[in-house]
Amino acid sequence: MASKIKILRILNRFNVGGPVYNAIYLTKYINPDKFETLLIGGECESYEQSASYILNNEGIKYKKIRFMRRAINPIYDSIALCKIIIMIYKYKPNIIHTHAAKAGLLGRLACLFFSKKIKVIHTYHGNVFDGYFSTLKTKIVLIIERALAKVTTKIISISNIQMKDLVNRYKICDEDKVEIIPLGFDLFKFTNDVENKRLQCRQEFNIDSNVILITIIGRVVPIKNHRLFIDVFHYCKSKTKIKIKALIVGDGDSMNSVIDYTKNKSLTY
Repeated sequence: MASKIKILRILNRFNVGGPVYNAIYLTKYINPDKFETLLIGGECESYEQSASYILNNEGIKYKKIRFMRRAINPIYDSIALCKIIIMIYKYKPNIIHTHAAKAGLLGRLACLFFSKKIKVIHTYHGNVFDGYFSTLKTKIVLIIERALAKVTTKIISISNIQMKDLVNRYKICDEDKVEIIPLGFDLFKFTNDVENKRLQCRQEFNIDSNVILITIIGRVVPIKNHRLFIDVFHYCKSKTKIKIKALIVGDGDSMNSVIDYTKNKSLTY
């Protein structure tokens, strides 16, 4: 019997979000007779919800890497890099698949210490080339990403627009290295029992059924631009007599500033 192809998937952290779900479904639905998968990643931030319960419920094999964090930290990142190298040495994967920026950096750097026989795949779940860093830091990040692309077997883009950005706008790699694979998610829970969920939400926040409710869901961080959402809502509210309310669902390191901004617009209740 032929040995299974071993895949090592690397995430930055196990927080509830798109990259985690994507990695979980890729692992869960791959042919278990041909492939074996190990998922590794760091701890989620204090303000984030851990995805451990999702991983456990789906029966996904995973290991946490201590010191692997979202923020850049030379000491922690160096330790995490060493741990990834050790895991690659012990697990001996045929394919290494990294997801998002930090995991893509550390995972692909770790691959440099091993044989070129290991296939290296990286998925961009968005990018950090715009709105995250200063101009100088962004240029450094782009130089690093272009160098890492050269040692990457395939780069996965989640949309055609993102592929064009990677190839034409940011000059990360040539188009023939990119494959477009839209993210697949189980959306049944969002379409199941909608009316009851709608009623529960409105009861919890004391919102009448005749009020138009607008919601933004996601990490409360600068790149998500919650201030724009608040500005648009404030404008709409000032231009109509229709009753409208908004919910901001999520958490993040910009939560306090978003709350203050909302209060300054006299929108909280």
